[in-house]
Amino acid sequence: MTDSSTTTQSRPVLFKVVVTGSECTGKTTLVQALAAHFETAFSTEGARIYLDEVQRPLSFADVEPIAHCQISLEGEALEQAENLAILDTDLVSTMIYSRHYYGECKKWIVDMAVSRMANLYLLCDIGVPWTGDGLHRDQGKTEQRLQLHQAFISELDRIQARYEILSGDADTRLEHATTIIEAYL
Repeated sequence: MTDSSTTTQSRPVLFKVVVTGSECTGKTTLVQALAAHFETAFSTEGARIYLDEVQRPLSFADVEPIAHCQISLEGEALEQAENLAILDTDLVSTMIYSRHYYGECKKWIVDMAVSRMANLYLLCDIGVPWTGDGLHRDQGKTEQRLQLHQAFISELDRIQARYEILSGDADTRLEHATTIIEAYL
């Protein structure tokens, strides 16, 4: 008779890291660098893909399709990852942006954001130069960036998420993020 625990291979525990924050803070660049460093799967930002597809100003009606896109992209990355997945935003970001721009968020998105919370959030600080591409809602004004950054901090605190704030240039952020992630693995 064999012990089933020795014959059954189980999937290793998956550690989910979300890189999040305000517009134009280097999230996508950091996600790609971290995924390359750790040789793991990553997701892209659902809102960016959706915005690139529709090529028009967004409205509250777009929040749900963005959320569905985000869920799908995360799912693909999580399926491909072995023990670490790096996500370029998540539903927490979708929820924060919805509240920031429209003053509300659909309840199912809020509930799902909390139930799908990552193991670690890396919150990119606003201390990098704004690089607009014409599709962003905010225009890089310091007070707008600070308000949205504070909304991320407040929400991550409210849902009791584990997070670290990343400051400095791209190399400094990558080094700090790598050190933080390695401490958890």
